[in-house]
Amino acid sequence: MAKERSNKSPAQKRWGRVISKMVTIYPEDVSVAALGGWSSPVMNAAIECWSKQIQLAAQDNERSFSQEEWLHLVTALDGAQIPSTSHPQPGTLLAHLIRSTSMLTDYSDTETELLAKKCDALDFVHAWAILFSIMFYFNRKPPKHEPWYTVMWRTKSLMQERAKEKEKKR
Repeated sequence: MAKERSNKSPAQKRWGRVISKMVTIYPEDVSVAALGGWSSPVMNAAIECWSKQIQLAAQDNERSFSQEEWLHLVTALDGAQIPSTSHPQPGTLLAHLIRSTSMLTDYSDTETELLAKKCDALDFVHAWAILFSIMFYFNRKPPKHEPWYTVMWRTKSLMQERAKEKEKKR
């Protein structure tokens, strides 16, 4: 008896319906070498692993930062250059950006310093989870009163965007 071939990707086989999009990536050569080369399964697995780490860190950050602190971060990072992933201490860089914009915001010096210290203490993944949340905010401009910094809210928002895109294609 012949086996039936499936056209489903490994992700579809594992999780059912998967939202996918073709993208081009430009990792550093040393990162590609560490992964063992440019094969699609390897690159996909690397992206999934990093995404899972960011998701878990983002969920930690949701509980660790208040909505007011998220809004302070948005104000402080507005127009800031997002660092390279090769920056060794993105939390320290976040703290520096928060302190350097303190004169331009309506937040007190005490609030600014507390937030800067909180960011300075973040590990690499948690700091990047903050940066990804902030990038989402600047790319999508959600209402400030919404919990846009939560993984659940961003997931729901992206699913709605994809559904709208599919409707337009019909």
